[in-house]
Amino acid sequence: MNTIVAVEKRDELDEALLEVGMSVQTGDEICDKAMEEANDRREDDSQVIIIKLEDDPADLSITEFELLNDEDNPEVKKLSFKAFYYL
Repeated sequence: MNTIVAVEKRDELDEALLEVGMSVQTGDEICDKAMEEANDRREDDSQVIIIKLEDDPADLSITEFELLNDEDNPEVKKLSFKAFYYL
């Protein structure tokens, strides 16, 4: 089991959210969901995490994260923002 407590490249996610008029608080929600899902993953599961927001039509989006091995310690996993798609 992994323990992910932060998201790399979070500032890039925040910039993408602000560009489409979404709040940084929405980014908190997206990252919390992604970290929860990453922490539940087994080693042999996919290394890509997709978070879809569908509750509010104004916030329809897909955010993609990647689960990476830490370069300094291969036993440690890191969650990194990869892409944001506003629908």
